Amino acid sequence: MSKFSVFAVLAMAIGLLFSCTTDIESAEEVLKKAESSSSVGNLSSAVQGVSSGGSLQSGLVFCDLGGGNCQKLNEEVCLVFGQVVASCPGTAVSSSSSAPPSSSSLVPSSSSIAPPISSSIAIAPSSSSSLPSGMVFCVFSGICAEISADACATIGGLAVQSCPVSSSSSPPISSSVVPSSSVELSSSSVGQSSSSNVLACNMAATRGTVGVAISPAPTATCNGTAVTSGLTWTPANLTPTEAGSVSVSVRASSGVCSGKATTCGNINVSAPRPSSSSLAYSGKGNNISSYRTVVIGTQTWMAENLDYVVEGSKCYNNNSSNCATYGSLYNWVTAMALPSSCTSTSCSSQIQSPHRGICPSGWHIPSDAEWTTLENAVGGSGTAGKHFKSTSGWNPYSGIENIKNLDTYGFSALPGGFGSDGSFGGVGYNGYWRSATEGSANGAYGRRMGYDIDYVYRSNYYKYDLFSVRCLQD
Repeated sequence: MSKFSVFAVLAMAIGLLFSCTTDIESAEEVLKKAESSSSVGNLSSAVQGVSSGGSLQSGLVFCDLGGGNCQKLNEEVCLVFGQVVASCPGTAVSSSSSAPPSSSSLVPSSSSIAPPISSSIAIAPSSSSSLPSGMVFCVFSGICAEISADACATIGGLAVQSCPVSSSSSPPISSSVVPSSSVELSSSSVGQSSSSNVLACNMAATRGTVGVAISPAPTATCNGTAVTSGLTWTPANLTPTEAGSVSVSVRASSGVCSGKATTCGNINVSAPRPSSSSLAYSGKGNNISSYRTVVIGTQTWMAENLDYVVEGSKCYNNNSSNCATYGSLYNWVTAMALPSSCTSTSCSSQIQSPHRGICPSGWHIPSDAEWTTLENAVGGSGTAGKHFKSTSGWNPYSGIENIKNLDTYGFSALPGGFGSDGSFGGVGYNGYWRSATEGSANGAYGRRMGYDIDYVYRSNYYKYDLFSVRCLQD
C-alpha cells in the first residue's frame, strides 16, 4: 500500500472519530425506525438525532418530560408531552448552532393548546382499529396522542388501546402533531373525567333499631349503575349504634366513583327491643283471670290496661314500676301480632273481625267502631272522658274548676303516656289506647284522654307509637 493510501485511510478514521458518537448512532437508528413507520405529519421527526458536538437541529428543543427525563425533541411534540427548557442537565449547545429559543417564544398561545376535558362533557373511547399501521395511542405524563410506536417507546410513554374523546372536538395543538382525538387525561386513569362521575344513594327505610341492620338496606349507584362492592357505609355495616335521628351516608373506594361520597338521608332509630325472656319484669300475662273487667252498655271491657310482656312491649321510661301501675305500651303491629312490615304498609287483608292480637283468649283488640259504641253508651265522646278516667293517678288541672274525673262506670282509665323513637312522654297527663282499625298505610285509629279535658279524642296515630291496650270480650 502506498504512503498516500495509508494517509488517506488514517484521515478517514480520524474524521469518523470526531464526527459521530455512540449516542448519535442510537438516535439515528431510532429516527430510521420512526421514518419507516406510517407516522402522522411531523411526528416521525420527534426523535431526530443531533449534529456533531450536541448542536440542536432546526425545529428541535430541549424538552423536560418530567421525572428527570430530558431529551431533544421536535418542538411541537414537546408542547404535547413535556415542557420546553433552556437546556437539559449535562448537555451543552455548541457555539456553532443557534441557542434554543427562549421559553417565552416557545410557550404556545392559549388558542393553540387543546383545553382539558370539561367535567360536563360525556366521553366515549376512540377505536384503535382505525389507526394507521405502526401507530399507537400513547400516554405520557397524563397526555394521550396518536404517534408511532417507536416514538412512544423513545419518550417512555405507554401504549394503550384507546384515547378518550370528547363529544365535541377539541382544537388540536398542531394539525401535523396532535390528532383531534387527543385530550388531556386525568392522572388516575385513561377514561371519563372523574369530576363528571356521580355517586347516588337511594334509601327507602325511615326507621331503625339500635343494633339491627337497616332494612331494606339502602342502595348506591355510580352514574346510574348499581354498585355493590367497594363501599363504606355510615353507620358501619348499616347498623345504628345509638337511638335518635341518625344520618346514613356512603363512600366509594373503587371504580370510577372512587373517592366520591353522598348522603342517603336520616332515619329514626329506636332503642333495642329486648326479648321477653331477657326481661326481669314478667307482667300479668294475657290470662283474663289476672285482670279486672267491667260491663258498660252491651260490652264487657278490661277495667285496666293490658300488661302482657312480649317482644316489642315497653314500660314507660323503661321502668318496670310504670308497667305495674299503667300497664305495658305497644306499637300497633305488636298489639295486633302482625308482621313489622305492616308498620308502613296497609295490612287490612290480615285484620280479622274480631282481631285477637295479643289479648287473652276470647278477647280482642277493639275496633274503631267498638270504641265509638263505648262512648255512646255513656252519652257520647264529648263528655265520655270524665266518666272513663280514674279518680286518682291524674295530675291536677286548675284551669277549669268543673273538670272532675268521675270514673262513673269503673273503666278506670289511667294516664300511661306514650313512647316514640326511643323516648317517652305524657305520663300523668295523657293516656292513649289502640284500636284494630287502620286509618292509613302507616296509621291506625286510637283514643286519647287528657288531664285537662272532659272529652275522648279520636285520631289516626302512627303505627310505630307506643300506646296502652284495653281488650274487649268477643
